[in-house]
Amino acid sequence: MPCSPINDIARVFADPQVNATAMFKPVEGYRIPGFQALDPPVGINGEKALLRNMPTRLGEHTDEVLQRIG
Repeated sequence: MPCSPINDIARVFADPQVNATAMFKPVEGYRIPGFQALDPPVGINGEKALLRNMPTRLGEHTDEVLQRIG
């Protein structure tokens, strides 16, 4: 059975492995100052994923979705 410690967010940010792999990336110009996005720890063909879209706000696309479904 695999097991590991369960960390709170402060311990995750302080973890040496997380910091060595730069898993948290700062996002400039986001609506939350100092926001950092989690960079996936795996890549495809040696390339890491790119952050293309910010998380949406609650209900941000409700009107678009409802118009599409009629």
